[in-house]
Amino acid sequence: MLSHAKKGDRGQISKFQPKSPEEVRLVELGFKVGAHYEIVEQAPFSKDPLVIEINGVRIAVRRFLLNHIEVI
Repeated sequence: MLSHAKKGDRGQISKFQPKSPEEVRLVELGFKVGAHYEIVEQAPFSKDPLVIEINGVRIAVRRFLLNHIEVI
């Protein structure tokens, strides 16, 4: 799950079926099956949100929105 990622992790989205309007927005921002990502930052104490680089764009996302994204 992408929600378990740590700073420096890289990978590829293997499965994502959005269930909420917020998750649909993630798809619009590039969180699609096959997309490559890198975790570039995370908040220092709570570790939330994560800053994820995907398709050359950095996006800050709360971990709970990443619970349905499977990665390899």
